[in-house]
Amino acid sequence: MHPIYWGSTFWTSPESQWSQPPPVQIDSAPFTATTTATTLTLTGPPSPLLGVSISKSFSADRGRGAVQIEYKITNTKQTTVSIAPWEVTRVFPRGLTFFPTGSRTTLSNGATLPTTTTAGITWFDYDATRITSDSKLIADATEGWLAHADEGVVFIKKFGDVPMAQIAPREGDVELYTNRLHTYIELENQGSYASIAPGASISWTVTWFLKRLPAGINATPGDPTLAPFVRDSIR
Repeated sequence: MHPIYWGSTFWTSPESQWSQPPPVQIDSAPFTATTTATTLTLTGPPSPLLGVSISKSFSADRGRGAVQIEYKITNTKQTTVSIAPWEVTRVFPRGLTFFPTGSRTTLSNGATLPTTTTAGITWFDYDATRITSDSKLIADATEGWLAHADEGVVFIKKFGDVPMAQIAPREGDVELYTNRLHTYIELENQGSYASIAPGASISWTVTWFLKRLPAGINATPGDPTLAPFVRDSIR
């Protein structure tokens, strides 16, 4: 869909510490793979710009029918770094994206990313005719989940909710992005902004679910059964 921005990846936050495209060491450089009977771990090279290296460990949670991902940021510098974890997942430009509304939502300058809020849920119903510019939504969400429904299934990302005081500068724990070329939507979630001592690491876990929507639950903004279905799925 795009020569640089595709699939799901891991970045570090805030974005003000680097400029697009992201440093290859955390995004697109080859990672070293190691496996155990239950886990695939991918380890990337150190980033000279950021002073960190990244690893990603994937394992199946068979009991819940989910995939658990543990991201680790390791400080490779001789001084402390302050940073937050950031997962960026692209999906096809259609469908309904939604998350529990928090205390703050902002849009980038000139954004055309229309949302509605009903019963404590923020809804983004993709309509290509209304999206005329590259657009970013930055939110302080609640509950620690973000979902996208399309073609009768819902993809759910579960993570720890981040208090406002622990969100990286000028960022959000939930962010959405879509572009004027209508090639993808980014479902973005971030962890807490933290200081990492030289040689130390921080870990952050995200769990993915993919569920078929039962009959009677519709992927439409404000459907009163959709958010409860997500909450039940990730308990």
